[in-house]
Amino acid sequence: SRKVRLSGGGRYAVYALVVSLTLFLVVKAMAPAYADLHLRKGIECIRVKDWQEAEWAFKKAASLVENEEYLMWLGDFYLRRAEWNPGRDGKLFYLALAVETFQRAKMVNPLDELAYICLGEVYLYGAGLDKTYFDSAIGEFKEALKIDPNYYRIHRLLGLAYLGRGDVAEAVEHLEVAVSLHPRVAHSYILLGDAYRESGLKDKAVKAYEKALELNPAAHGARRALEELLNTE
Repeated sequence: SRKVRLSGGGRYAVYALVVSLTLFLVVKAMAPAYADLHLRKGIECIRVKDWQEAEWAFKKAASLVENEEYLMWLGDFYLRRAEWNPGRDGKLFYLALAVETFQRAKMVNPLDELAYICLGEVYLYGAGLDKTYFDSAIGEFKEALKIDPNYYRIHRLLGLAYLGRGDVAEAVEHLEVAVSLHPRVAHSYILLGDAYRESGLKDKAVKAYEKALELNPAAHGARRALEELLNTE
């Protein structure tokens, strides 16, 4: 058989290709470890309030390995920046980044309810700036409920969103489910008490607030709401 002889340039090209492929495989294999390093760096930067470095670290982790965990950290970082930002425009800017990031997390793992819950919470926070966000929040929580219909937290968040939108009957429905699924969470009873009060169901509201205080005596919101109810005719 006839042997193929490579010129010097040809041999160099093959060598360069092999080296490049080897480096690519090594970097790919090391990517999860590097991503974890950047994730830990981002968490540490948040602790010392170095927001710029924290954002860079979380973005780097998500770019190395686009999995749900890294995207969730990045999305949560953007939500925190929105909460900490003093101006409306700044809040909306970071909310948009959080929405985009959690949408990516949903695409990575569309069967995990957590990404839907987190995105719904972003919209729920945004509803403080624009009431139309309540609709988006409810939509995400409903999608999460399709995945895990017995998760009390989703029902509680749906109740909160419906209450904010003024749909009191729906709020009561989901909050009653929330306390039946997990009867040891004081915050759920506080929200249920709020929903009962909005419905004009004073006796039920009183019992809900009392239950919240039984579970958490330091729940000052429940104590204040209860005192207001008991002092009204």
